[in-house]
Amino acid sequence: MSIKYFIGIVVIIATAALTGCGGGGGGGDSADPNAPATIDMTASKNVALANGSDTVTIQAAVKKADGSSVADGTIVTFSVATATLSAPTAATTNGTASVSVSCPAVSGANNFIATVSAAAGGAAKSRDVKFINQPSSVDVSIALNPPVTNLAALQFKLNNTAGATFDNATQPISRINNAAAGTTTLTSAGFNAGANSLTIALASANNFDTGTTPIIKATFAVAPGSGLPAFTVDTAGFIATEHLGFVTSPPVAAANVVVTTVFNTE
Repeated sequence: MSIKYFIGIVVIIATAALTGCGGGGGGGDSADPNAPATIDMTASKNVALANGSDTVTIQAAVKKADGSSVADGTIVTFSVATATLSAPTAATTNGTASVSVSCPAVSGANNFIATVSAAAGGAAKSRDVKFINQPSSVDVSIALNPPVTNLAALQFKLNNTAGATFDNATQPISRINNAAAGTTTLTSAGFNAGANSLTIALASANNFDTGTTPIIKATFAVAPGSGLPAFTVDTAGFIATEHLGFVTSPPVAAANVVVTTVFNTE
């Protein structure tokens, strides 16, 4: 083998090795800094009625690698099984793309969890939404945030949208968790059907610390075809005191009351 021929073979092998490594100094293509890198998904509500018309708005916030929003007009592709999307794709505005999702009545069960997925470029994310059939009752729980120490008295009016009713004689209202101990008493005035409201009062002879868990639970009836009633605490007539009428520590207003609902078809 001649020296010239041998040198030629070596040059060919070296060139092939450099090509396989992306060239002799380029280090490969760098990622596009403007490409979608992450997606954060939110839903307008976690539970919706499975009737084909109650919709949940899904928002996908798309960001670049540096944390800034992608350019307007970036296409996000949405998908979901068994439920219905308002559109399969949506373009971003101020970094966010939105669609709505709905679900028909659930057969063979009381509820269905729809997993909505969003993808843009190499980024992807999913978000669960629960759809439930029309309930016949709902448990409404009351907690205080921040928690209160030495609570002696609490009185408030619980308002609801149309469709929920309460009957003192047949539906339970109870002290739970930290309120269940000691000599705490719980009373409620009759349900005001015209105003859709129920006044609840709690009194403790020896005071108690509320903690962060619910302290009151009331079960409301839900009329057929009325959807999913919502509940709020009225700011008028709200009372929360320590022993001898002193202001609670920390002071509590209606805005500090946390209302959670669990429907019997969830």
